[in-house]
Amino acid sequence: MQKETESATSEYPDLIYHVNQNNLGQAASLNAGITRARGELVAFLDDDDEFHPEKLARQVARIKESDAAGVYCNYQRVLNNKLYYKSQHKIGSGEGDLALDMLLGENEICGGSTLLLRRSVVAEIGGFDERFKRHVDWSFLVRFFRNHRLALCDDVLVTIHMDDRMWTVNPKLLFETKQLFFSVFERDIVRHGSAAPDIYFKHWSDVYFQCLRHGRFGLALRSLRSSANKGHLNLLKLLRITASAVKHAN
Repeated sequence: MQKETESATSEYPDLIYHVNQNNLGQAASLNAGITRARGELVAFLDDDDEFHPEKLARQVARIKESDAAGVYCNYQRVLNNKLYYKSQHKIGSGEGDLALDMLLGENEICGGSTLLLRRSVVAEIGGFDERFKRHVDWSFLVRFFRNHRLALCDDVLVTIHMDDRMWTVNPKLLFETKQLFFSVFERDIVRHGSAAPDIYFKHWSDVYFQCLRHGRFGLALRSLRSSANKGHLNLLKLLRITASAVKHAN
């Protein structure tokens, strides 16, 4: 894959192609790219995602039109080469401070590949938090939404390619990531008032699901206790999650 990338980038003499000598992880690699960027705007592309040909042009036009700090776009998920999901966010309702929608899972924004951001804003925020091995995009966007807003380009401009590996999750790492996430962003979650318990339940129930799938029952119970300690357990949803976890168990 690296040789293919080198071959493709060699056609563009003005392009800066940087290769890490060691595996730095997602956040540090993104920061390395941002440090070397020279343009006013920055975009990110995960290795399993695909920009549509018109993606950057349409987002550049939208960010100039809206004067926003950043713009994202609609996207589609393809699972094992079949269309799995297509987002349908709308200009207006799908713009602004999207922190609550994102934290509740109602608008995933779908990570970095849908974003086009002003480089000055990324620098102001401090780039990506290298403490996170998962939730790299979320930990960035929560900080972004403290002072900035996202505009939307409502075209589907990114394809997210997925396969059965999407179910492969390290439950212990996920549990520890949630602990770190809630420790770092407690104030950001509390500012959402009565919705805060729902945020905690959404995230801890995700951990509960993955722990059950992998037979990590002790961690599953700890996840439920973590949600209960924040004031919320939805028993009906837990039953559905439990049934789904059994169905998809390893």
